[in-house]
This record gives sequence, C-alpha cells and structure tokens, in this order.
Amino acid sequence: MTRQEYMNKLEIALEVYDDDLKQEIISDFDEHFIYGLKSGHTEEEIITSLGTIEEVIKNIDEPIKHQEEHKTQSLIKSSALKKVLINTESVGVDIIIEKSMDDDVHYSFAQSNSYFNSNHNEVNISKTIEGNDTLVINIEREYQNNKYFNFFLDGSLNIQIPDNIALLKINSTQGDIYFSDTYVQQIDITTISGDIDLHEIKAESININTTNGDINVLDCNGNLNCKTINGDLSIDDFQGGQIYFNTTNGDIHANMTASQIMAKTVSGDAELELKGKLTKLFVETTSGDIEIALDNDLTFNGVIESYRGDIEVNVNYPYMVKRNSYQFSSGDCALNIKTLNGDIEVNKNDFSEQDDRDNKQEINENEDIDGLIFDLKELKNLKSLSVLKDLKGLRELKNIKSVMDDIKKDLKKK
Repeated sequence: MTRQEYMNKLEIALEVYDDDLKQEIISDFDEHFIYGLKSGHTEEEIITSLGTIEEVIKNIDEPIKHQEEHKTQSLIKSSALKKVLINTESVGVDIIIEKSMDDDVHYSFAQSNSYFNSNHNEVNISKTIEGNDTLVINIEREYQNNKYFNFFLDGSLNIQIPDNIALLKINSTQGDIYFSDTYVQQIDITTISGDIDLHEIKAESININTTNGDINVLDCNGNLNCKTINGDLSIDDFQGGQIYFNTTNGDIHANMTASQIMAKTVSGDAELELKGKLTKLFVETTSGDIEIALDNDLTFNGVIESYRGDIEVNVNYPYMVKRNSYQFSSGDCALNIKTLNGDIEVNKNDFSEQDDRDNKQEINENEDIDGLIFDLKELKNLKSLSVLKDLKGLRELKNIKSVMDDIKKDLKKK
C-alpha cells in the first residue's frame, strides 16, 4: 500500500467523526509521513509503524487504557549509592528530574495514551543495583519488532534524586529532558531527538549532547559542554569555569560568567554577554553573525576577523587593524573570534552599573505595586515559593497584582 492509498482509506474511515478530530488525525499522520521520509524510511515502513486503518479506528472508539502507572518507589539511599543511570534508548520517553525531599530516590512512570497503534506502547520499567553503588533504571519495550520504527512518545518518567550524587547519566533516543534544582557532581545527557532543559543545577561537570533538539540552561553552575546538530543553545545566568558550545544548524545565545569559553556554530549566529575575568575566548561561525558584550576590565591577546563581513570593535584597549582583522597583543585574555560569511560586533560594558540601572528602572516602573514588593530581596523570597519560582522580574509581579485585583473585584460582585 502506498502513502496516498493509506491516507485515502483513513479519510474515508474518519468521515463519521467530528471534523475537528478528523482534521487533527489526518494532520498528525501527514506529519509522520513527512518526518519518516526525511529520515530515510520507506512508505511501507511508515505505514507499518502507524498501524492498520482498523487499529486506528479501534483506538479512537475504545481509547487505549493506560497501563497501571508504576507506583512511586523509594530506594533507600545508602552511603554506597553514588551513581544513577537512566536508559530509555529503545522507547520514546519524556524525563523529568527533580530534587528529592529526603535521602531516597523516588520514581514513577506514566504511559501515554494515543490513537496510534497501541502495540507500540507496551513498555516495562525496571531497576537494578550494580556494584553496590549504581542505580540503573531501564525503560524498554516488552518486545522488539524491527519491522517498524517509532514516532511516538511512550510515556513520561518522573524521578527525584537527593543532592550529592556523584554521577547522573541519561541515555535516551526520543523525548524531552527537564532537570531542576539539584546538586550532582557530574551530569551526562545524550539523546537523539528532544529538547534538554536544565534549571538551577549545580555540578562540577555538565555534558549535554542531542542530535535534533534545543538546549536551554538557566541559572546553573559548573563546567559546561553542550553539543547539538540541529538546535539552538540558550544559556542564561550561568556561572562556570570552562564552557564549550557546538551546534551545526542553530544559534547560540549566552549570558554568563566563566573563565574559558569556546563557541562554534556552522549555520547560525552567536550572541554572547560575558561577565567576569575571562582567560580564553574562542568564537567561530561559518555563516552567521557574532555579537559579543564583554566585561569592561578585560584585555586581549589575539585576533578578531571576518573574511566576508564587517567588523565593529568598541573597546578601550589598543589594537592594530590589518585587512579584515583586528589584532590585539599583551592582554590577559586569549582571543580568537572569526566568521567566514558574517559580521562581528564586540563591545565592552560595565555590567555592574548596567544591572543597577536596570533594577532601578524596573522599580520605578512598578511603583504602584503597593505592599507587594519593596526591593529585589523580596523578589528573591517570592521566587523561593514553588509556584512563583519562574518569575523573571518585577514586571511579572505587577501582572500578578493586576490579576489579584481582578479576582477581588469578581468576589465582591458575587
């Protein structure tokens, strides 16, 4: 059966259903064909993966029942337990990792519900202890069928781990990974398709590798190594030592304090706001612009060059201009910034003064928040509440007060 024949039969079978549901299902199946063909699979393989028309209709009429969710299990954390390994390579799973409220490891797995072929979702979760110090969590299919490949997420894994784990290692194929509010000595994350988000993580070493997905790191500490082929890198409010970024088809956006930074993208822009006393700064892109804001106290030793683009350098430090490059010497920071087809702009900023100006501006803009907040310390206290921990600034607090006022008015009317 060809793709067109399959889709024609599907449309006919869906005629009895609501138009919105019909269009949603047809759109989903079209997307899976497009993705599968781009990935090198044949129409026959994709059809096998999607399931027969009869299976699709059955799964609409009789919604797939979740397998019983694995009950949350506690693993007593002994002094010997130092490593946590999570393996979901044979399934598609979202992984959410958070801090444990005690010294135990807790986890639960919820299986997804879909109108696609239900046979694809039969998965098991297991745990083992290896070498007395390593917890291994495996999620795998009940059976393997090499005749089809999988488009669909099979479920989500929630895991809570205590602080001071020596190693957290995740090997995944498909699914997003979210990791927050924990201290782990070393973090190694590898996935093929999915975004990776780290929030308020402290570690000595963070290694992230994804093929198709974005990497977002917010308010974290440690040495950082990020690599993606098709995705953007976004690093905000990061503090660390050695930082390495690499993306083939994506942009790099970073706001950080570090001692050594190496950033490389082939088809993308690099926008960096760098604070602190850098000793090494290497930034390279093939087809993209580079924009960098540096701490005002930095001095350089190296070169800034663009072969086919413009260069603008605004620094209070002597340099020589040769052809398409700016050359610096005798500085403390080893510098190498280059692009083949792009523009470069380098500026120096006094970030401490700028931060003070921004804070004062926000406070002035929010003077009417009477009794809600007095200064930035109060904002920090509010952000410690779990429901408010994602607040970005005082403007959001003004929005909260506005919503609260509306609620009060509605209550008075009632």
